[in-house]
Amino acid sequence: MEKLKKFKGKLDFKKKALIGVYAILIIGIILMGTTYAVYQTSDEVTFINARVGKFVANDIELAMTLDGKEVESPPEKNSLYTVTVNCDNATGRWDMNEWAAVVGSISSNKVKCQVDFSTPEPTLSEVTATSDKTTISLSYTAGGIGTNTTCVYGTDTNYGNTVYGTTNSNCNITGLEMDTTYYYKVCAKNGAGEVCKDGSIKTKPNLSLRDIKVGDYISMTPTATSYTIGSDLTGYTSDQAINPSELNLWRVINKNADGTVEMVSDRVSSKSVYFDSKTGFRNLINSLNIIAAQYTDGLHIQSTRHVGYNNQIGILEDTIKFASSSKPWPIQTSNGSWGECVESKYLCGENEDDGAGDIGYERDYNLINSVYGSMIGNDNLGKASTYWLASRYYSTGDSERWSYGGRKVSSNGELSDGLLYITSRDGTIFNSGNSYTSLMSGGNPRRTAARLRVIVTLKTNTEILKGEGTSDIPYILPEK
Repeated sequence: MEKLKKFKGKLDFKKKALIGVYAILIIGIILMGTTYAVYQTSDEVTFINARVGKFVANDIELAMTLDGKEVESPPEKNSLYTVTVNCDNATGRWDMNEWAAVVGSISSNKVKCQVDFSTPEPTLSEVTATSDKTTISLSYTAGGIGTNTTCVYGTDTNYGNTVYGTTNSNCNITGLEMDTTYYYKVCAKNGAGEVCKDGSIKTKPNLSLRDIKVGDYISMTPTATSYTIGSDLTGYTSDQAINPSELNLWRVINKNADGTVEMVSDRVSSKSVYFDSKTGFRNLINSLNIIAAQYTDGLHIQSTRHVGYNNQIGILEDTIKFASSSKPWPIQTSNGSWGECVESKYLCGENEDDGAGDIGYERDYNLINSVYGSMIGNDNLGKASTYWLASRYYSTGDSERWSYGGRKVSSNGELSDGLLYITSRDGTIFNSGNSYTSLMSGGNPRRTAARLRVIVTLKTNTEILKGEGTSDIPYILPEK
């Protein structure tokens, strides 16, 4: 009987064990069926901090790549990434705010999603360049994931110099030469590509025109090393040659309201230029300005004029009163005349057309005299020499004769007359080749010679490369 109870007990134990196993299987099946029911739905499920290669929830698996390479987790959150999500048996997208995959419309118990991250190419804005005397500053905006910016520069497009400390917003270049053109290139680069921008800019010179003062010295060498003055300009018997480039030191005599600067040649020409007789007198002012036009470097000079010019008539017409048998005017414009244009004192105004002379030279005379303290003009050897003024005069000594000529500044700095033409009361015209010994102890009043002195006007945008503005260390203008 006892054996029978033991055996029944064993049966009961086995029966209970079987019943337990069946119960676990039934519960598991019920639970599994319940889980699948949850994900077989149109609702979206978000997977935050999901890892690759694992069933992150009920048979939904994620796989990821970054720029084509498999990764185990998403890259650090950055909205610049391009992200695509493709799922089997479901739809997928990437939530840029949650930085997580979102899976929805699940139609099967087995879902696998592929998430691909792509790094975009870098971006680079236009480069803004500014310069000072020895520095260049480049400003820009470089963008993109993992972007590094480089900056190179040089005096040509081979560059050759790298700037260290460059950021994604600026590049500062130092230690440069003044008044020099530099070429630069800025590049933004990351794993997806590279983009570059280049350009050029010139460093600033030492000074600009607004910085210089009246009385300062400036070096400017005219490009012409020779110029032939035709006899048709002067009335002289032959052509004459000069070297404009010899006058290469200039002094500031006036700063104009428009920003331009006037400067006069510190020296006079080494050669004298002859003007002769009626042609010389008629053409004097125009010819002197034609000659003055050769004193330019072709870069910084806005205008030129011979000393003494102030809008006087360039060429006189044939109406001048050379052939008059009596004094054209009882008063004169000889070198002793100064002041306002008052006919009771001397000729001026409309009489200039007829050869009565002018007083236009006074402006330049005053400008030069105020800077130098005198009108003396030395040549390059330091010798004081007589030079022309772009101005005519009429003179009468008595009722027997009257004369015409061009104004000059003598070697002692005083105004003087350059006689070119004489007419007498009986109608005799003493011109080139005619003797006038009976009236003039000097002999033949047929021609007069004097040196040249020029005034040039600098352009408003002229920049100064270097120098101190003294006669020994004058300011230097850029060569290009």
